[in-house]
Amino acid sequence: MYKWWVRLSRQATRSEVNLTYEKILRWGAKAVDTGSLTDMDYGFISNRNPTRLMNKLKIDEVVTNWGFLSKTKLAKPRRNPTHIPSDKAKTFEELKKRFGTTLGGKP
Repeated sequence: MYKWWVRLSRQATRSEVNLTYEKILRWGAKAVDTGSLTDMDYGFISNRNPTRLMNKLKIDEVVTNWGFLSKTKLAKPRRNPTHIPSDKAKTFEELKKRFGTTLGGKP
């Protein structure tokens, strides 16, 4: 989960600011608390990394600055791990007992 903030330009028109805000929401971010209503600071949360989006929006000069508040990846723990650590010496002894003195199956 990525938490990040955006500062929009005060010189931009209201329609440009609204369009940029809508682009961010359509991209998949969810709006969270804003810094202040007079400042053009907005906070967002998203599952995707917003770096490419913000660099594209900076070209239009509506986004003046942006940054990360936190970067955390929420990962589920694996329920059934495929690799289980084992004691190699013990396993070798068990195989030796099962197959005889050599592991090829021929005594």
